[in-house]
Amino acid sequence: MKRAVFAGRSVMKRAVFAACVAALAIGVPTALGKPSSSSISITVSQKTVLFGFSTTVSGHVSGNKAPGAAVTLQAKPFGAKSFTNVASQTATSSGSYSFTYFPPRNGSVRAVAKTAPTATSVGVFVGVQPFVGLSVGTTHPKKGQRVRFTGIVSPAFNGMLVWFQRRTPTGHWRTLAATALFAATPGSHGPRSQYFRRLRINRSGTFRVVFPAPAGWISNHSRTRTLIVH
Repeated sequence: MKRAVFAGRSVMKRAVFAACVAALAIGVPTALGKPSSSSISITVSQKTVLFGFSTTVSGHVSGNKAPGAAVTLQAKPFGAKSFTNVASQTATSSGSYSFTYFPPRNGSVRAVAKTAPTATSVGVFVGVQPFVGLSVGTTHPKKGQRVRFTGIVSPAFNGMLVWFQRRTPTGHWRTLAATALFAATPGSHGPRSQYFRRLRINRSGTFRVVFPAPAGWISNHSRTRTLIVH
């Protein structure tokens, strides 16, 4: 009889011990809190910008140590093998951040936050269009007059071609001629190119200049100019 009692008490003790261990296993995360993950979002105000202009890169940091976390903006321009640091700042008390970024050419941007653990955003593409200017010698030429077309392309693409186009009655654009870019006086955004061409105008029409940009850039065109023949 005593052996049965002792055996019963032993089984009960083991059951109580197992229950206590289970309770501790469940209770520890509840008391201390599960380790939370960290993340950082990212968005750009403009996905395509004109060369020399900026886009705003902003987002929100969440998770451990998000308020006041150090946030670094990284960029990977076309042709680069990896991301490099561009600028750093501290997230606000709510975890927000914002950068003003001047992309040198097409590329991707991302943000890295020193949270616990470190959080890295996805990469976001930002395209860059060269600036293409256009001036004409006159907007009211005589029939058959050769009109001067000039303009600046920034940054510099010396030796590359620009196309001169006229809008057709159906709304399409027809290329009339092409000419090579040559060096111009540097501007506020650095080296740039220019072009010069005279076109014979026999009838009224709307014209523009197109620059078919190379890899790493988004092609662009000038504003339109309407010439009225008299």
